[in-house]
Formats: sequence, C-alpha cells, structure tokens
Amino acid sequence: MTRVLKLREGARLPEGLRLPSPPRACALPLAQLERLAPGPEGRALGEYFEVRDEGAAHEQLLVLRTGAARPPGLGRGLDGGCLRIEGHAGALLGIDMTAGEIVVDGDCGDFAGGGMRGGRLRVLGDAGHFLAAAPWDARQGMRGGEIVVHGRAGDRAASGMRRGLVLVGGGCGRDCAAGMLAGTLVTPQCADSPGSGLRRGSLLLTRAAPRLLPTFNPSAEVDLSWLRLLARHVRASLPELVDPEPRGLRLCGDLACGGKGEIVLLGAH
Repeated sequence: MTRVLKLREGARLPEGLRLPSPPRACALPLAQLERLAPGPEGRALGEYFEVRDEGAAHEQLLVLRTGAARPPGLGRGLDGGCLRIEGHAGALLGIDMTAGEIVVDGDCGDFAGGGMRGGRLRVLGDAGHFLAAAPWDARQGMRGGEIVVHGRAGDRAASGMRRGLVLVGGGCGRDCAAGMLAGTLVTPQCADSPGSGLRRGSLLLTRAAPRLLPTFNPSAEVDLSWLRLLARHVRASLPELVDPEPRGLRLCGDLACGGKGEIVLLGAH
C-alpha cells in the first residue's frame, strides 16, 4: 500500500528532521515506522504524523499531508523513490537530495534544492527566494538534477548554482543566476539585473528582456541544435515555456567575471 504521513494538528517538526526514504518507509511494518526517531530530539515519527496505509500498492511512494503548515527540510537527503507533498513545504525543501523525485502540490519556501546533486524536484505552485542557490553554510548551490517550478520563484534563483537544470514557468524575482558557476536556468523573465557575477552556465529568458547589465555584450543570433534538444525536454514539463523551434540573441558575460557565461534572449533578433 502507499504509505501516508499526515502532519498532526499543532505539531512542529524539529530542525534537522530526516524522514526515511520512500522505499524504506513503504517496506517497514506500520508499527515500526511509527517508532522511528527521524529528528535530533529523539521523538517517534508517530508523535509528529498520523501514519497509515492508503490507496493502491506502490513500493516507493511516500505521501506527506502538510495542509496549510510549511514544515522545513522535507525531502532532505532523498536518495530514491517518490515523495509527494500534499500541501505546502517550508524552507530547504529537497536540500542535499541525490536521487528520486519530490512533487509538491502547493508552494515551497526559500533555498529549495540547495545542495541538490541528483533527482527531480517539481513544485506545482510558487517557490521562495534562493531557489537552487547555495544555502548560508555552503559555497555552492545545486550541483545536479532538475527542478521544475510551475509558478514563480523569488529573488536570486540559481545563485551559486554549479550544475543541473532549473525551469521556472512564471518568472523569477531580482538577480536570477547571480554568481552562477554552471548549469542552465530557463524562465520567461527576471525582475531586474539577471546574471550579475555569472561565471559560466546559461540563462535563457523567453520574453521581453529586462534591464541588462552593461557587462553583457551581444554575440550573435543563435539557432543551435542544443537549443532544440533543450526545448523538447522543457516542453515535456512546461509546454508553454519554450517555442519548439527556439532562436534568439546570445549575450556573453558577465565580462566582469571572465565572460564565459551567457544570457540567451529567445525570440529576440
């Protein structure tokens, strides 16, 4: 059966909570799962969640029902299976995950996907600030995998990102791709100053360009095979985000940091 954890009313999850992976949670007997101590306080999982079996058989699906609460650190270190969050998630969603999939039906907080090295994170609502960015105790942000946000993301999305793919369907706040080290961010637009300190990697904007820094120089109109491959992949997740035959203007920069990155303004000529 699919294993379901429903957050108890008034329960506050401790910082550093590390839930069992979906394959393990589904394999353990219900009573044993309830007795697990997932956090530093040593309290049993059953004190935080109502634990039940529900629905059809599925060996690798763990469902968390958080409602209006925004518990932090959900999916921390996920290494396999599928974690589905019915409700909202707080900060540090999927931090340090290496494999598997996290799906959030609602919104998530700041630093989602920070330190992520593999797997897939999908948010059907909005994301907070610092999506895929380096958390306060790390030098690098996302280092692999894929993040898909159907709504908007806050400021400094992909800041310090090292590797991977981030798709944001509703646009980003200020300073997206600031200090990006590598990887790819695709979004309709950024509120202001995208790519500040961009060292390597690609920022693809699919609508009218915002104010760009003077340290980005137009290079050429691009119609490259990798753009068409990327468009095919993007359209499987966010069909309206990228044209199937994308072309645009490539700008090299940030020249203040070596100029080895790029902003591609899709649809610009």
